Amino acid sequence: MTQSEDSNQGTGSRNKEEKKRKILSVLEKNPEGLFPKPVARYAGLNPSTVRSYLRELEDEGKVENEGGIYSVIEENHEGEIPLPNIHNMRVEVDIPEEVEVEHKEEEYEFPFAEMSIEVGETNHRATGVISAEPPVSLNVGYLLTKTFADEVQRLVGFEVDYEEEVTINSCEFNKDHFGVRLDGANCITFRDLYEGVEEKLYNKEDKVRHEVRLLNQPLSPETLGNLVVKGTTFSHLSKRYRELKEGVEDMRQDYDKVIRQQSNITKLLKELLEKNGKMRDALRGDEAENFSKGGEPNG
Repeated sequence: MTQSEDSNQGTGSRNKEEKKRKILSVLEKNPEGLFPKPVARYAGLNPSTVRSYLRELEDEGKVENEGGIYSVIEENHEGEIPLPNIHNMRVEVDIPEEVEVEHKEEEYEFPFAEMSIEVGETNHRATGVISAEPPVSLNVGYLLTKTFADEVQRLVGFEVDYEEEVTINSCEFNKDHFGVRLDGANCITFRDLYEGVEEKLYNKEDKVRHEVRLLNQPLSPETLGNLVVKGTTFSHLSKRYRELKEGVEDMRQDYDKVIRQQSNITKLLKELLEKNGKMRDALRGDEAENFSKGGEPNG
């Protein structure tokens, strides 16, 4: 190897490491994880190059890949706010008009969720409904939407670009909190008609479930993930729950006060009734003494 070739190889190696550092820097700024395309866009690199380097970084143990979403592996996860889990999700993909389709319906059962897919012949659209109980993590939800895209591709026969063409039209997030009860109420509902979000806090058998439902706001999987983690719309879930929990605790304390007051009022009312009875008996005794046996007043 000549000195010039050695120099070129060294330069190429440095360029490669520099690109990897750019990729890691992008992922560090987006801890919720990203698909390769947005990583390439933010890093200013070629998408195929980014995919190749992401695989190398995964082999090196620096990033992890869950459902096509890459994120930096953190050594210490302490202090992280747990994200809500997905309970129900409706996903869609439009099929090009030039693709000939037939109406099809398929049902899928996984160990952790169920999914149904319907391909519409007239509207040229494939719709998937995903349900999971207990709810599954956000990354598992992504994996299920990726499975939806793969199955649509198999059923219809055209290549589905998961990152660009799959749309999440509605999504329900749940977070269960054990050891907490809503005293005095079965369900508290908050509805934001402007953001299209419905939020509930309600009693389950052994826990309180915090539910947030996204209503009719088509989003890409990436955008939904960003909203949940950074959350313009869902960002505040854990913080909001803490606020709700404090509010519920205040409500429970107020409820307990009302119960105590009601108990005190009942006790007081009972004492008043007893006193009233004694007074009535005393008055009846006085009346009896003031009348003769014949019924005529004495004196």
